[in-house]
Amino acid sequence: MPASSVLGPDFVARFDLVNSVEDGLALIWQHANDLDDTVADALLAKANELQNSGDPDGAAEFTAWGRKARSIVTRNELLATDVDGQDDALARLQARRDRFDDGFIETCAELAARPFGQLSAALDDGGIAAAQNLADQVTARVNFDLGFLKVVAGITRQQTHLAQAHLTEGCWLLLLAKLEELKGGPAHADLVARAAAALTACAENAAAPPLQRAHAENNLATLRFPDMQQVDAHQDAALRLAEQSGDWEAAREYRRHKSYWAREHGDWLAVYQLDKQSLDAAEAAVRKEYAPILAMRLVRDAWTDVASVVEACLKLGAQDPVWYERALEAAEWGKARAFLRAAMVVATSHRPVPERLHRRKQRLLQLTRMEGAQLGALDMSAAQRRLPHADHMLLLLGRTEAQIEKFGSLRMFDLHCFPCQFADMVKLVPAGGLILSYFELPQAIILFVLGEAGLLGQPVTLPLSRKELASVLLNMEVTAAIRSDFKNWNDIQRELEMRISAVWPTDKLQFLYHRLIKPIADRLEGRSLVYISPDGLLWRVPLHAALISEQMALIDQVPVAYAPGLAVLRRSMEADRATGLAPVFAAGVPLAAGGPDGAAEEAQAVAGIFGGSAEPATREAVLTRGLKADVFHISCHTDLENATTAFQGLMLEDGLLTSSEIIAARCQSSLAFLSACETSRADLHGEGEELVGITGAFLRAGCRSVISCMWKMPTSVSPELVKHFYVALVENKANRAVALQAAIQAVKQQPRFDHPYYWAPFCLYGPA
Repeated sequence: MPASSVLGPDFVARFDLVNSVEDGLALIWQHANDLDDTVADALLAKANELQNSGDPDGAAEFTAWGRKARSIVTRNELLATDVDGQDDALARLQARRDRFDDGFIETCAELAARPFGQLSAALDDGGIAAAQNLADQVTARVNFDLGFLKVVAGITRQQTHLAQAHLTEGCWLLLLAKLEELKGGPAHADLVARAAAALTACAENAAAPPLQRAHAENNLATLRFPDMQQVDAHQDAALRLAEQSGDWEAAREYRRHKSYWAREHGDWLAVYQLDKQSLDAAEAAVRKEYAPILAMRLVRDAWTDVASVVEACLKLGAQDPVWYERALEAAEWGKARAFLRAAMVVATSHRPVPERLHRRKQRLLQLTRMEGAQLGALDMSAAQRRLPHADHMLLLLGRTEAQIEKFGSLRMFDLHCFPCQFADMVKLVPAGGLILSYFELPQAIILFVLGEAGLLGQPVTLPLSRKELASVLLNMEVTAAIRSDFKNWNDIQRELEMRISAVWPTDKLQFLYHRLIKPIADRLEGRSLVYISPDGLLWRVPLHAALISEQMALIDQVPVAYAPGLAVLRRSMEADRATGLAPVFAAGVPLAAGGPDGAAEEAQAVAGIFGGSAEPATREAVLTRGLKADVFHISCHTDLENATTAFQGLMLEDGLLTSSEIIAARCQSSLAFLSACETSRADLHGEGEELVGITGAFLRAGCRSVISCMWKMPTSVSPELVKHFYVALVENKANRAVALQAAIQAVKQQPRFDHPYYWAPFCLYGPA
């Protein structure tokens, strides 16, 4: 069927090249004035074709586009026709009544509501003059669109249409009432009454969709403030209706509203119950999701509820210490789900996937890679401004992957890390050791100290705000970057004429010790091992290098390993050990092939300790043999130019091995030693601040433990530290944490390497 003589016969074909429903709708609105029924019919015909071919998601997309096009065409025709008075107008509307379906009503409501977001934002900013100016500009148009919507709804007499009209009108009047209240104008009371009447008509319409009624009830709660009895009643109704609708995200929003007031009234049990319900709903949604990207967004969006549950448990713990255990469970929930690997489909079970989805995925992969490369080249402020667009690209990629995965008739879930119960966490504490689990709140950090018998006392509130921690971290990272441009301290002194402490802020490491470690220092004495489970910005801080004094760090007092969440630690500890693995795969990219100075020699030395020879540092060797060796050691450069973690990776002799390829390949190694710069650097827009870089890729791929580096390093120290580590590990039979402690202490004894800049970035992640 031809598309349209105005738009041309190829217009509908353009919809095969869009990347989302929203993109297609934007294309329709872009050409709204040129649409006609042939476009709508062609889109709906394509929807039927896709449905018959077994592509229901594609059919749903084209159906949405076709119905939107038809609604716009209908509205355009009605408004473009000259009418002779009210009776003629009504007669013309009645003549087109068969086109007034739900989609047409939604389109009319959408047009009426377009200025709502702008006016709401202006009111939130407190700019009364700007808000009034905007209201003056749009009021006439909004009133016209509202009037048209109400007339059409009156003609259909369908309760769902009337409810939509009442809800849209009520929301508009509510915004005008807020503006009048800010101005102190006399029309405020009248606007409130009119808004309440419209919203009540929607809320009490039993035939209306529950979600529409929920939105009306929620807005009525806003109108009734400060009468808290009525506010509570409307919020209860909004939550009940949202749950009835099955929209768990809307229900979460209304729970958050109720939780806010419960917090204001000090009802911490209600806060816990409400936000714990939301966490449970988020967990259920994670298990149903097809694409890891989308599941990770669910985790990120739940972080507000995690923090609220933790805070509520801490308050309730004053009456019953068992609440402290629940606080730790909630704090570790997010860390567990941050390491979600995938919800995978067994490859042999796939039905044929439509070619349109393969093409869309490739387009989005290319666009996401390009966006990440551009983002990585920007300064931080510019990058932050562009993050929403990059995040949107990841969302579209996730949706496409989810559609592809739906063509698997059998799904095998690999959720990687199920959240831990408190009893499971206690079992992870090493004999004679401790676990320190940190959780970041906006104005403080909570520290849980877990011993072999349970929590050692109540959680400790550490007075360190996120802003203070970010300032310390920025100072450390900037000075580390400056330091990496020089070969030795003499160069720095000569070129910059600065004191060493100014170029590497050891005072910051002392500050971190006093704020984050010292309050529980007495519990560390004589311990065999300490696991640290960081949170938020703490992932980028070398806590093992926190300075007790100028010469003594935490790592000198006790071996330290990092746990990317206790569920991750449990999974690594319980993973079946593969048998028949080669003892080591050691490879280094030679200097002639673009590798670091001494990388090939370092790899040969490591292989020699195991009685073998170095391997080539190629993609094929790493993927086929390296990730299947018990110990995987690689010395190379990293490519972190792309701001998206999936496209960062290790620079091998014959190209880049990306994080996404590592995860997909799976790793059987018990230890991966990544002798490369910044291998534990976080993604610029990762899901939260958890470990999401190359180290995270190895852990997600199944590697039990990883040693990696936080910042750029001079090549001179790495061979020294590596040699001492493997001697302790292989010849002295030390565990990984003790071996790394011994290696750090060995290089510290050399005057040229005694400064924390040289040894602090080396971290062990996973079981010791």
